[in-house]
Amino acid sequence: MKKFVFVSLIIVFCLTILPIKTFAAGSSFVGSLNNTNKSNEGATLSGITVSPVLSTISINKGQSITHNITVFDNNSSPVNIKIIYANFISANQYGQPSFEKIFKAGINDTDLTIHSQYNISVPSHKLTDIPLTITALPYALPKEYFISVFAKITNGTSNSSTKVQLSGAVGSLLLVRVNGNSNQSGFIKKFSANSPFYSQSPVNFTTNFVDTGNVHLVPQGVIDIYDMFGNKVATIPFNSSRNIVLPVGVNSRIFNAQWNSKRLLLGQYTAKLVVSFGYNSITTTESNSSFWIIPYWFVAIIVLFILFILWRIILKILKK
Repeated sequence: MKKFVFVSLIIVFCLTILPIKTFAAGSSFVGSLNNTNKSNEGATLSGITVSPVLSTISINKGQSITHNITVFDNNSSPVNIKIIYANFISANQYGQPSFEKIFKAGINDTDLTIHSQYNISVPSHKLTDIPLTITALPYALPKEYFISVFAKITNGTSNSSTKVQLSGAVGSLLLVRVNGNSNQSGFIKKFSANSPFYSQSPVNFTTNFVDTGNVHLVPQGVIDIYDMFGNKVATIPFNSSRNIVLPVGVNSRIFNAQWNSKRLLLGQYTAKLVVSFGYNSITTTESNSSFWIIPYWFVAIIVLFILFILWRIILKILKK
């Protein structure tokens, strides 16, 4: 009879542990506009490299400035390129740009104009600066304009067609901000741990930040982790790579963060996200998220304790 009771307890223990372990294993969670930390790097395609990948430019109303992009020919012989312009927007929540309104020789907007030479010869293995003339008209609105400048290898003949294709072109993104009383606003739409329960670190966080203004934002800050007693146990950076959020197209972006800890973790924890953004004036916003860390060993101890109590009760019943 005692063997039957012992085997029964083992079966109950297994049936209790396995579902808990399976739930924990299935709760894990896992573009793009270049971040401002890497704006001096170049983009390469078809044997030519264009740099910088991304530039942030400020200009006053009625002002005209010159901004250079650099083209390097990686080929063994000189190439002829043509310069193509396009407006771009954010295509998704992961920062992928989408190009639209493609222009052959420059941009003539009602508020902003950008022009450069169209056909250019680039020597082999040499850097060639291409000056862009950017002009903000006197009545330009104080906002930001999102423009891409592409270089594309051509056969050297003048292309008079108004249909311009971006296939095989490599470019540089320009964030041109007309100074003034622009709208710099945004908010944290969602901040949460990817699961309410963890058995151990790492703990993954997802943040959805929305740009509701008319200029790009670079939300940055920290995530402070507190235990159930209110003690701060960790601080992790938020958007240290300085990824940007555009106000055009999909005006929100997903940010991921991870907390790794070598400490013994047990109980409920609260993550507090504090984000700052803006240029002339800084706006700070915050959001909280709670989660539990319950290690397998702790669950096993609780289950064993319960089984021990049940075993003692069964023994008492059998003795009677």
